[in-house]
Amino acid sequence: MRFSLQARMRAEFVGAAFLLAAVVGSGIMGERLAGGNVAIALLANTIATAAALDYRNGPEMHWLKRERKQGRYPDLHNRLISQRQRSHGTR
Repeated sequence: MRFSLQARMRAEFVGAAFLLAAVVGSGIMGERLAGGNVAIALLANTIATAAALDYRNGPEMHWLKRERKQGRYPDLHNRLISQRQRSHGTR
């Protein structure tokens, strides 16, 4: 399946906007929850950002699971997982 350049650019923009909102929002949340304690603010910011970036619960993985149940793209999920593991140096 091929997408036009315009569709891909739109998707990248939306993804970047969500990433920016997650990072900025987690920083604001961390500051408010910490009550002046920088260590607690950093911890809260880190946990919230990690949760926002967790790829296993992302919409693309839900899409892949649905496609696999319908019999399409049987090995794509495994290829994406192994590709991610190679890029992060884990196996």
